[in-house]
Amino acid sequence: TKVNDKLAVQSLTNLFADENLLILAPGHSLLENSNLIKSYVMENNPYIVSVNFVSTLGSPSRRIAFFGSEKRYLKFSQERTGENVIIVSNIISDTYEDYVVNYEGLIHRENVYGDNTMIMLLNLMRKIGITSMSIAGYDGFSQIPKNNYFDSASFEDGRFKKDYEGINTNVRVMLKKYAAGLVNPSTIKFLTPSLYADIFLEHTNKG
Repeated sequence: TKVNDKLAVQSLTNLFADENLLILAPGHSLLENSNLIKSYVMENNPYIVSVNFVSTLGSPSRRIAFFGSEKRYLKFSQERTGENVIIVSNIISDTYEDYVVNYEGLIHRENVYGDNTMIMLLNLMRKIGITSMSIAGYDGFSQIPKNNYFDSASFEDGRFKKDYEGINTNVRVMLKKYAAGLVNPSTIKFLTPSLYADIFLEHTNKG
């Protein structure tokens, strides 16, 4: 679904201006490194962007949830109350307060997993002009389902169950393209282990 997201993008540009951003993807490493992440938030006071879930870290005024999945948007309907939320335009919003951004402008049509939520968020950040951020919980997919999400029961999705390796391969292709377009890929910092972190180091070393 196409929308005119000019106002939403401008509002988000203003919201994130000069902020130290922390992206929280829903990987299992959020649990394994919870103390490290909490300490980072306390020491750095970042603006938090959670991916397909609502974080409780920081204060509501300094966090926002980005949803690229309608299933997860609906699942977190209660938690979204009083929170800042961004959704892509193929999700039907249940409030007038969501920032709605154009789905068509964020996906990779040539890739079978081109509507990966984290990829869409990174493309949105680039559109806004943000290329510096810290990332936690972006683990990459494991063959062991319970290791894939901080709340595995909540995030089990039949579409992906049998193709974790394929997802990782395709996401790496898209991330390499993203990293190649950055002036300085080292401004993307990973706080937790990730199957994708080497991509940004590789492009930094090439520079």
